[in-house]
Amino acid sequence: MSMENFKTILLLNLVVISIFLTYNLWTYQPDSSMVQNEKYIQDVPSVTKKDLSAIIFPSQMIVHKGLEHYASEQILRINPAYKILEQGEFDDFKDVSYKIPKSQFLSFVHAKNRVEFVFPAEIPFEVFKNLFSIQEKDMEPQTFDRLLINLYPNENSKDEVQAFFVSYESRKIYSATLKGIAVKDLVNTSNEFAGQADEYFMYAINETRAIFLPEDNVNMKQMFYVTSDLDEEMFQNILFTDPRYVKQDKTSSWEMYTDGTRLLRIFNTTQMLEYENSSVSQKEVLTGAPLVQQSIDFINNHGGWTDSYRLYNVIPGKGETVFRLHADNSFPVFNTDGMSSLKLGWGLNEIRSFKRPLFWLFVKKEEDTTVELPSGRTILSFIQQNAKDSMKEIKNIAVGYELEPDVGLNGEKVIGVKLNPIWYISYGDSYKKIEWDAEKGGELVGLE
Repeated sequence: MSMENFKTILLLNLVVISIFLTYNLWTYQPDSSMVQNEKYIQDVPSVTKKDLSAIIFPSQMIVHKGLEHYASEQILRINPAYKILEQGEFDDFKDVSYKIPKSQFLSFVHAKNRVEFVFPAEIPFEVFKNLFSIQEKDMEPQTFDRLLINLYPNENSKDEVQAFFVSYESRKIYSATLKGIAVKDLVNTSNEFAGQADEYFMYAINETRAIFLPEDNVNMKQMFYVTSDLDEEMFQNILFTDPRYVKQDKTSSWEMYTDGTRLLRIFNTTQMLEYENSSVSQKEVLTGAPLVQQSIDFINNHGGWTDSYRLYNVIPGKGETVFRLHADNSFPVFNTDGMSSLKLGWGLNEIRSFKRPLFWLFVKKEEDTTVELPSGRTILSFIQQNAKDSMKEIKNIAVGYELEPDVGLNGEKVIGVKLNPIWYISYGDSYKKIEWDAEKGGELVGLE
């Protein structure tokens, strides 16, 4: 072969290779299979993450001392006794449900000389294993919403006390032994709690459910906060696998983003974010510990704990979780537009829906005023007279806050919020507040 022929063939090969590479460059699309496999979140680095113990915490602590009950929802009062439990170890679990007849369930759970930690939702036992040191490995899947501690040591050891994990909903009771704590410290701490907390009375809703309400009027602070906006673009990057293919539509009231299957809406006045993925089935959903853990991971991975949010509700049948804002990290906050909660819905591996506010409580104004709410007996009497038919559906009656937004003079977006003390009724997945007037009495109003 002559040199000229060799050069011609080489040149043709280079041209063909150049055409091939150019075509591949023009037609290249990123392989999203890895992103699709990481169904529920793209991790965002360098963000603040919260420990499980800050997200799952008792909503109430009750000390049953003789025939009297002392209770509080304030984290500063609950923490000293709760921290002692975190230092110990739970072992020797036994299902004792069959030993307690239905007629004796309430008297057993709320027995004297016992400390009761009440959680706002049924917590899977596998999640409890990440909150406490627990040696049990073979327990069948269970959920619990109460942890009971006897205020006296076991007969065989002064460093052990009997504990009970209880599910109010299913009447399941597991006994356990709490080891490795200073029992004397637990007794002293519980006595100090009883000396500082308010006295409550027990009211039985039915044979297997009771609520505890304060004997006296309740004084709570009305609070004011200046808010700060969250970055909308961050959530677009989190919720869409490839934001380059997202189309935008906008009106004076809302903005909408979609890639064909995912829909993200942002409402301007309320500053609420609502997300839905129509490709995720509602028939097959996460349940149990994975539902709780993936929900927490989802928010942790993008630094979404912008305020004091705590796990408040778990709805396994729908694959849904709710994390609610808590004023002073103690009292639940409600709002009719959902501006005080993070709500997540899941398929089997991918997030199906997400709803949250796009603002956070930036600065607390130093203008708190004290509001006096009526006593538990006054509220109970009102409910019995005005909502008697729904009494059997009540899950809890308690004090909390309602978030009232301030949209400023132009009314375009939230610039601050006021937290108003309220009495509220929980029916499980829905809530009502009691608007109270000292002269006119109360009125039931939908809350969420």
